[in-house]
Amino acid sequence: MNTLIENLLMLLILLLILSPYIAISVYQSRKYKHTEKVDKGSEVTYYKLSYRRKFIRSLWILLFTLIIIFLYHLYSSIDIERYIFIIAVIILYPIVQLAYTFSRWKNGNA
Repeated sequence: MNTLIENLLMLLILLLILSPYIAISVYQSRKYKHTEKVDKGSEVTYYKLSYRRKFIRSLWILLFTLIIIFLYHLYSSIDIERYIFIIAVIILYPIVQLAYTFSRWKNGNA
């Protein structure tokens, strides 16, 4: 029970740290909602990308996330329960994002 409380507290702290990022993300999402999407060339803003480019970017992010988690596992000494919780929280978002952008790309919704 104590581990569950610690994990939930860790998740709450993570959400508090990410709150400014989430607010900026929502703002940019609405700002670039009806603009022309970029499918070739370079683009810094994620929300200006087409769903195909968002999918490719998400694949790269997932790859780097897996590498970071693997390196963290090699050099950390945390218990397996907390490690599994960390992996579940960190990996869940990129997988959901991949599924969403892939379905939007294949359905032709730009």
